This record gives sequence, structure tokens and C-alpha cells, in this order.
Amino acid sequence: IMATDAMTYGDIGLQSMLGPPQRVLNLALTKTFDLTERSKVQFRGETFNMANTPQFVYPGNNRYASNFGQITSTLPSSYRTYQFSLHFLF
Repeated sequence: IMATDAMTYGDIGLQSMLGPPQRVLNLALTKTFDLTERSKVQFRGETFNMANTPQFVYPGNNRYASNFGQITSTLPSSYRTYQFSLHFLF
């Protein structure tokens, strides 16, 4: 029987309980229109997570649970999101 510290999981590798890497691609496009010499209108369109890549949560780390080491869900902010805005500059 091997004695282990309280915060280790036997002989698994260093940082092996980390989740998969996160990849996020954000994009913003803007266009400014002149109304007068001193005032402008700016249209802005933004998209977050443009590639719609899911961001997974960390694996279960309770070694006594049935889902130990398994990824069971995604982050709620990992969905593709669009945002449009109109700015009046003066």
C-alpha cells in the first residue's frame, strides 16, 4: 500500500486533472458614418465564440464519486453570442 498526501491522487501525472484547453475566437466589426462635421454615428457588430467551440468544465475531482475524472458538462458562456450596437459620437 502506497501512502499519499491529502492533495494527491496516487501516481498520476502532474496536472493530469486539468480540463481540455479552451479555444475562443471573438470578432468585432465597426463602421463610422459622418453626420455633420462634429457628429458621427458608429455601428458595431460583435460575435463571441465565433467558431462555436464548446468550453468544457474541469473533470470531476472527488475520487469517491462515480464521475471521478469525467467531464460532464460545458460552461454556460461557451455558446456563440452576437451583439449589435449603435453609438452616437459628438
